[in-house]
Amino acid sequence: MQSITLQNLADTAIVNNDILGQIAFAAPNEAGGTDSILIAASIFARSEGTFAADNNATELVFTTGASESAAPGATNYDMTLSSAGNLTVAGTITCATSLTIGSAAMVKLVAHIIVPA
Repeated sequence: MQSITLQNLADTAIVNNDILGQIAFAAPNEAGGTDSILIAASIFARSEGTFAADNNATELVFTTGASESAAPGATNYDMTLSSAGNLTVAGTITCATSLTIGSAAMVKLVAHIIVPA
């Protein structure tokens, strides 16, 4: 089986928030300049704590740019998948037909309604 491994060869001690590997998408030759040549989207693996013999907890972070850089290390995270399997989405989740959360027998729905002041 063929594979590609992105490695952080610079750090010998991985601590919280260290970036282990990244994939970035950009159009550096875009004629528009400024924002149009910045990294437009990225996916990166970030440590969730200090690595040890029994710990390598890592999350995957997905970022997209609107009018800013989406480079790894940016703070405009769109979606994060933790090592525990928790998915955090910064925006709205839209489903075309249906969305199942949990199992049919154990569905719990919590609604947070925010009323503008």
